[in-house]
Amino acid sequence: MPEKKIQERMIKTSIDLTAAHYHFLKMKALERKMRGEDPSFVTILREFIEEDRKLFEQGRISKSLSDKKPKEKMIKTSIDLTAAHYHFLKMKALDRKMRGEDPSFVTILRELIEEDRKKWEQKRKTT
Repeated sequence: MPEKKIQERMIKTSIDLTAAHYHFLKMKALERKMRGEDPSFVTILREFIEEDRKLFEQGRISKSLSDKKPKEKMIKTSIDLTAAHYHFLKMKALDRKMRGEDPSFVTILRELIEEDRKKWEQKRKTT
């Protein structure tokens, strides 16, 4: 008997990405599509959040990559997050607010994208 997937409650949110982050996600999605994997931005962003959630639970809190907001062209996109991911981001934002840092979801997501972009570029340079 096939297992039924449990439907998680999804929460729609909008984010503004810098053009560089948007194009990085496009490249990463294209790379995944060529490997036959799920190439959606939403899947990639959910994975960033899940990876960061695990580090957060282990006590390794990622520091803010930049205190200034980028003055680049922004591209608006919408994502559906699971309730668990949404609440994790909410808790992380609250933690940042208590430390006096920028508590926005967008900043946290941009930082997750930027961290992965740097890892991806280093990996590409070594191969």
